[in-house]
Amino acid sequence: MLNGPQAPDKLTLPEDPRHSFQKLLDHMYLDRMDLESVEEALEVYALAHKYEIESTKKECVKYIASNVKAETMPAVLETSVLYEDAALKKKCKEILDRDPDAVMLPETVSRLSKETLRALLTDKTLAFSSEAVPFRGLIAW
Repeated sequence: MLNGPQAPDKLTLPEDPRHSFQKLLDHMYLDRMDLESVEEALEVYALAHKYEIESTKKECVKYIASNVKAETMPAVLETSVLYEDAALKKKCKEILDRDPDAVMLPETVSRLSKETLRALLTDKTLAFSSEAVPFRGLIAW
């Protein structure tokens, strides 16, 4: 694609965030991964998944697992459901076990996809403080 007779003079990937793509290349070619936030790590993780770069995905998961907090957990949960990532799901589960009601707050639940909300509502191990909590979350969604 890059070296053959049909190789373009310039390659553009408009759907890939430039900064995150640079982080991906840094890890691939320089073996350097300088992530600055969970949000950035999630973007790089998505690119690594897209381009099937397992070593970069592993580094992103390691960073995310070490740095995820309650406020970034919904985005991590979305990613774990979307990409079926067991390690990220496990880390989210640890946070949810401490405070399952927090994910059902209107400002949090409204950011979840249908698939992620379904995964939460069908998780029989979550112990909400009352039966009304998931119903209020569903209404807010």
